[in-house]
Amino acid sequence: MRPLLLTALFALAATPLAAQRVEVADADNDWADFPALAKSMTVNLGDGAMADVDRLVAAGKCKAIGNKKRIRMQIPFLVQFGDTGSVDRVMLKRIGCPEVESIAASAALYAAQDGRIRQGSGNAAGWYRGSVNYILD
Repeated sequence: MRPLLLTALFALAATPLAAQRVEVADADNDWADFPALAKSMTVNLGDGAMADVDRLVAAGKCKAIGNKKRIRMQIPFLVQFGDTGSVDRVMLKRIGCPEVESIAASAALYAAQDGRIRQGSGNAAGWYRGSVNYILD
């Protein structure tokens, strides 16, 4: 696993949220045994992020998730919550498109930080799995 440095995190440097770690992991890891997030397992991209993904796919920079007419992005992630419910780490599966991975990792991190996704039961202060999704037909 290699740390993924997100440009978006630089903007948060003055806040405690910048301390979270975001990583991209090799795609052959099996995350099925991790418990699912409680509130929602999926994170959907906002309009700006969708436009960025559209632009990258249209430019041919991420053929793994689509082409100019269709996008199917479902990127699994794990989020680790600390004892107090704080977000300690976010880990995203590698898809071979660093720019799209960065967008998806940012979306997962922000969703965890603002409470749109929450840890489930039975695994206090641990890892939970979810998915960042964007589908354009």
